[in-house]
Amino acid sequence: MKILITGGCGFIGSNLAIYLKKKIKNSKIASVDNLYRNGSKINRERLNKFKIKNYNIDISNYNKISKLGKYDLIIDCCAEPAIEASKKELTRVFNTNLYGTFNLLKKCLRDSSKFIFLSSSRVYSIKSLKKIINKNNLNSRIKSKFKINENFDTTAPRSLYGFSKLSSEELIKEFSFSNNLKYIINRFGVVSGPWQFGKQDQGFVSLWVARYKKKRPLNYIGFGGNGYQVRDIIHIDDLCSIIHKQIKSISKINNEIFNIGGGPNNAISLLELTAKCQKITQNKVRIKKIKRSSNYDIPYFVTDNKKIQHFYKWKPKKNIDQILNDIFVWLSANPKIQKKIFLMSVVIITGSTGLVGSESVNFFTEKGFEVIGIDNNLRKFFFGLEGDTTWVKKKLKKNKRYKHFNIDIRNYLELEKVFKRFKKKISLVIHTAAQPSHDWAKKYPKIDFDVNAKGTLNLLELTKRFCIKAPFIFMSTNKVYGDNPNKLNLVEKKLRYEISSEHKFFNGIDESMSIDNCTHSFFGVSKSYADLLVQEYGKNVGIRTACFRAGCITGPNHSGAKLHGFLSYLVKASITKKNYTIIGYKGKQVRDNIHSNDLINCFWHFFKKPRVGEVYNVGGGRKSNCSILEALNFVEQMTNKKIKRRFTRINRVGDHIWYVSNMKKFKSHYPKWKQKYTSSKIIEELIEKI
Repeated sequence: MKILITGGCGFIGSNLAIYLKKKIKNSKIASVDNLYRNGSKINRERLNKFKIKNYNIDISNYNKISKLGKYDLIIDCCAEPAIEASKKELTRVFNTNLYGTFNLLKKCLRDSSKFIFLSSSRVYSIKSLKKIINKNNLNSRIKSKFKINENFDTTAPRSLYGFSKLSSEELIKEFSFSNNLKYIINRFGVVSGPWQFGKQDQGFVSLWVARYKKKRPLNYIGFGGNGYQVRDIIHIDDLCSIIHKQIKSISKINNEIFNIGGGPNNAISLLELTAKCQKITQNKVRIKKIKRSSNYDIPYFVTDNKKIQHFYKWKPKKNIDQILNDIFVWLSANPKIQKKIFLMSVVIITGSTGLVGSESVNFFTEKGFEVIGIDNNLRKFFFGLEGDTTWVKKKLKKNKRYKHFNIDIRNYLELEKVFKRFKKKISLVIHTAAQPSHDWAKKYPKIDFDVNAKGTLNLLELTKRFCIKAPFIFMSTNKVYGDNPNKLNLVEKKLRYEISSEHKFFNGIDESMSIDNCTHSFFGVSKSYADLLVQEYGKNVGIRTACFRAGCITGPNHSGAKLHGFLSYLVKASITKKNYTIIGYKGKQVRDNIHSNDLINCFWHFFKKPRVGEVYNVGGGRKSNCSILEALNFVEQMTNKKIKRRFTRINRVGDHIWYVSNMKKFKSHYPKWKQKYTSSKIIEELIEKI
């Protein structure tokens, strides 16, 4: 018997192909799969071992499908199965789930093939499914004996995914009526077992086991965030066994629709699943409660297997504990697969050994993410040994969730290899790599522009190509405003410059300040170009981008140098050398200082709720700012050491006399963000680290 299985490198398709190859003597099994989904290439290797050929074809392409040989039976396992994805990727969902099925039906008619269609329990009405469970019951374990059979309501809404599957069912019936096509439609709910590469929105059972095994965080999403929603689970082996029975009797039993699932005995809530995973793995994980439900989600689904049992004398053999144990054993035997597929999604961080980059690495690995760091220590080239970040890299590489790539961001081809390797596993890009000095940029403007502008363009293009859904965070600078802040009416005081309390910028400079008609410095120009590019890839391309325009950032991992990182360098030079050179403005120039931890928490809030093409001024604001003289005085008080001060009259081009950030816009978008550090607290921490 010749059988063609579409989606043959997916979870169900690959297991079914191998199962049938073993069970049906002299069978010729072939697969069609475009290898789009995560893990499909691993399954292709499994098929190769059983001499099952895969045709790398998209089923929406009838020209290629029609050129395949004649088959006695086509089993359509191919689908875009994620419910939420159907909202955002309509064209792909309908091309695969509906138009692809249409192409297969045309081939069936031409070749007189029989057809088994794997449909979904999501063809049923969301409204009617929600009525099964009283809202009040969602505050406790759902207890219901209700089972959903084939006659349950299929009226809208069902989800766009459910609509595409139900439409395919109707199409199959029409083909059968007009052309005597013999078919079987199987409506499956949750299927699980070994070789399922689960995600939060699809394949959650294997995901739960994998996350527990590796102590990775999970989420209870929707219906109050308590994990009370219920599904029945069927083992992949039981699915394969019923399809095998159907194949053997398809000439006698056909043109039927069946609900197939684990049934009441295999029904389980997320809360109960959590307890079982904890018992199997002997691990505990952090579970976040997300109360809000998707309008597509349902609280309860348990399959009525009565019809399928009547026709085939079949019932599922494996219970929940066996399903979970099989997954656990499989994961234990395949550690490389677990690492490659199930680990928390990837965050790419450029400038990963710099201050903001390294703090971002620590923050996101603690959250359970795998972090890819890109940094070739150009700071040493820019600033000599004072700027060398090798010590930071050594610390980071001890973190098992961190992988370092020694790549220059100007090198597009090397960056491409990284993005191509991780593709859609990349859930966030944080771009902090830069040439950060005014003075250095003036001496070497071409290198400065290539690093800051061309490097940013490279990263944006690769994000667009390989992970367009990933938010893109750009560490910009307040130097995009050039010397416009110096045009403000400032008042010179004993230790600092200050602005009138009546001025609109008294509480800080906001995003309304112009970036035009000013002297920027070459550094400011290259960062402005990058800043505008990031905005454009947001507004024009649709990437969820944010430019964080910061001034002085500092923290314990800062390798401050004379030309960059003023507060870190000031503390280090004052204590170790007992002298400090003040460049311009009598040392009364004012900066607001934001701690790297506060800044990275801004990143976190943006990542959780990203927006498109945003610009945010970020800094210490009125809570955390000081002049150079005030900072020196504070260090002297803290250390009881007298610091010798040298003054240089000529100020740096583009340097600000007074700059305090207004974060009102960011706080309005993310009101839960809170600033923890003041300038005095930051300086105290820097002193302790020396």
